[in-house]
Amino acid sequence: MIRTVLLCFTAMFGVTLGASTSTAAPADEVEQVTERLFTAVGDRLVWAGMTSSIVYTQLYGQTDAGTVDAIIMTDYPQRRFRIDAIGANIHLVRVVDGEKDRSWRLDRPLREEDTADLQRKDLGPYLAQAFRTLQRVALSDPALKLTIARKGGLDELEVYEGAARIAWYRLDARNEPFMMGVRDDNVGVICGPWDVERDRIRYPGWLTRPDGSWRVTVKSLAVNIRTDERLFSQPVVTSQSP
Repeated sequence: MIRTVLLCFTAMFGVTLGASTSTAAPADEVEQVTERLFTAVGDRLVWAGMTSSIVYTQLYGQTDAGTVDAIIMTDYPQRRFRIDAIGANIHLVRVVDGEKDRSWRLDRPLREEDTADLQRKDLGPYLAQAFRTLQRVALSDPALKLTIARKGGLDELEVYEGAARIAWYRLDARNEPFMMGVRDDNVGVICGPWDVERDRIRYPGWLTRPDGSWRVTVKSLAVNIRTDERLFSQPVVTSQSP
């Protein structure tokens, strides 16, 4: 159950949608699609300059935790994030630090995990996380390559790092991503409209798996908030006898 909750918030997952066909679109066409996307979700220069985001969400899913309230704090320059999630049977803190190549999780009140296996599971999704990748695209990160795939006559912007696809965004008639996903599987979420706005940055009001197994509502968004280093420091936990 805890892993299900973490996966929902760590990356944008969904169900298989079928193969897509990438086209060798001219660079100017790729740039036009990219610019239309950022016009629809705010301002490209503002996205490029974003240093942090704090998103308050509610998750509704098929778990015994019921409704889960979560705050996701992302530090873009340091490549790290923190999730604080509270539900009926869950109270956890998860930190993934891409800069230091480590992660840790604390389940209240005492259980703690900090293992190489957890790092492998968590760092991968974060490094390809859909919103972080958007910010890298806004920055024109030279490590990224953009292509266009055609799906039912709609533009799908695909983002590659090296040979691996790390994210994709399928645009609707308003040029907002109404589906998006990460990494090399044809998976995704349905999302939108992108009407949660702060300082010319827009997030979708909700995201859901196409199979309906979970849905996330974005309640509020804050950007460019100074992050406190202590929030990313692993606490010292003293084990207690049962």
